[in-house]
Amino acid sequence: NSNSKISIIATSPLLKNPPFGYINQPYFYNGIIVLKTSYNPYSFLRYLLDVEKRFKRVRTFKNAPRTLDLDIIFFDNKKINKKDLTIPHPYWEVRESVTIPLSLVGV
Repeated sequence: NSNSKISIIATSPLLKNPPFGYINQPYFYNGIIVLKTSYNPYSFLRYLLDVEKRFKRVRTFKNAPRTLDLDIIFFDNKKINKKDLTIPHPYWEVRESVTIPLSLVGV
């Protein structure tokens, strides 16, 4: 990580799981990164969207195939429910792609 505003605390192993929503696409690889940042939630979201763009992410339709999908699951103990940002991430508790890697980082 070359960004001085972000420190990585822990990472999970990657989990390979089938797509949902639009299923005519390859399996996904999911993982969790626990980090410390001096960004506020909205600035951090903009940073993540920029990283997705650098990995050629193109948004064509909901659940479309993508090169990279970065989500904020939690941000401190904040609760945000806006059109462009919801924290905690909706449905995180029912997605094995989140709960399994999260259980492996011990947070």
